[in-house]
Amino acid sequence: MTTTVRPAAARAFFVVALVAGVCAAAAAEDAPKKEPTAKECAVNAGSGFKLHDNKPAYVIALENACDKRVRCKVFANVTTSRDSKRARKTLTLAPKGKGAKAKQTFAVRIHENGGTAQVSRECRFL
Repeated sequence: MTTTVRPAAARAFFVVALVAGVCAAAAAEDAPKKEPTAKECAVNAGSGFKLHDNKPAYVIALENACDKRVRCKVFANVTTSRDSKRARKTLTLAPKGKGAKAKQTFAVRIHENGGTAQVSRECRFL
């Protein structure tokens, strides 16, 4: 047994789907902008394995992308083939319009360049 779709029913379904899509798009545009959290404001600014003072290190760089001061507690676990190091540091980032003060770095010294790093942070507005 085969079912056939009547052209009028198909046209009505298409119109209803089109109207629902337009209404959903309009509602999304009218929704208020959500203010970013402190963690979303502290963005990664080029972290990675680098030479720091001519010695191998994993450098964590954070930059503030918001107009409020942000304080972040940074936790890192860097593993190389020779050892594993854990480190933590608190970074205070100025608002984004303050130039170099809005960007902070934190270097974890290691024995050789390369490996894996796991980094997390807890941030809050000041």
